[in-house]
Amino acid sequence: MHVPPSAGEFADESKPFLLPVLQFLECTGSPLLANLYPYFVYTYKAAGDMDVSFMLFTAAGTVVQDGEYGYQNMFDASVDAVHAAMERLGVSGVDVVVSETGWPLAGGEEASVENARTYNQNLVSHVGKGTPRRPWKVETYVFSTFNENLKQWQSVKQILGGAKTTRDGQGPVLSPLRSATDLKEAGVEQNWGLFYPNTDKVYPIIFGK
Repeated sequence: MHVPPSAGEFADESKPFLLPVLQFLECTGSPLLANLYPYFVYTYKAAGDMDVSFMLFTAAGTVVQDGEYGYQNMFDASVDAVHAAMERLGVSGVDVVVSETGWPLAGGEEASVENARTYNQNLVSHVGKGTPRRPWKVETYVFSTFNENLKQWQSVKQILGGAKTTRDGQGPVLSPLRSATDLKEAGVEQNWGLFYPNTDKVYPIIFGK
């Protein structure tokens, strides 16, 4: 993730493959679908050591000033960084559709029900306003509808060699999440949903009037 967003650039090795795709999208009036996760920008410190409020849309004001554009949240910065990266390749007529974004409710740093609710509610309230570079609605899809309790995961104990191996003894068993006590060890992968697998609501969110 590039901060400031105007420095956005695709990796050199991807450019020969991306450019014809982007040119095709521009010719056909189709959008580029991008999965953008401020949560991972924060936890992997991909944009440096930034406060979580910038990720959750709760910063009091501008955090990143990029020329004439001021950024209060990482979502806008991420979308505009993608636009800047396309423009570096000579493509300016392709919209960005955010095909996945969200915040985990358990299993990792700053992963909580409250932060997940805050991120997703603020996201829904915000996307209709657009970004500093593109002040119109950003089509966006929240990940995900349900927690994925059967999603496979590799436990810490297995990685350290203190648990079962596969039947042929060649590697760790990948086990589904079985109980709440496994939540922390399992990490964030199972815990992005607005609903539990039994359809109970995890937290309330308003999607519009």
